[in-house]
Amino acid sequence: MSSDILSAMDVSMDPCVDFYQYACGGWIRKNPIPTGRSSWSHFARLKMKIDKLLKRLLALPETVEKYTKLKVR
Repeated sequence: MSSDILSAMDVSMDPCVDFYQYACGGWIRKNPIPTGRSSWSHFARLKMKIDKLLKRLLALPETVEKYTKLKVR
């Protein structure tokens, strides 16, 4: 995961001038805050990806069929 850390950095910035931009500039540039959100983070992005995956998995016909069989009547 060191590549994630390095890609989140902005090594063109002098850390003595603006350390935050140096440490987080790459992340900020590659991950703009989505419309309708007041903030955005690695965890928020990950949660959104997981939510989308779960919705797709739960919509699969075999998942629906298994759930229907397990459902207590």
